[in-house]
Amino acid sequence: MLIKAIQARRETPSTRTGDFFAKTMAIDGLAARLAFLNRGQEWVVRRLRHLIPRLPESLLQEELGEMLSSHEHNIAEMQNQLLVLATEGDRSRT
Repeated sequence: MLIKAIQARRETPSTRTGDFFAKTMAIDGLAARLAFLNRGQEWVVRRLRHLIPRLPESLLQEELGEMLSSHEHNIAEMQNQLLVLATEGDRSRT
């Protein structure tokens, strides 16, 4: 979605990726890694909430609004999964 939005403005999207992936993969343990990913999605949500009202184009606002909703949904789902993992971990210790 972001690549298409950049190209629609006759710009060239970067192929550069940040070090988020490397940081994520360096984290030991599934629950800790998933929690880190969720914090990353929370960062994206904060940025989108800040950015969307400032955009001049309603189509881009709509597309990024969909991305925002998707991230919010993913965060909620991941929080539920992290609770399940924590509960399972507590059960295995007893």
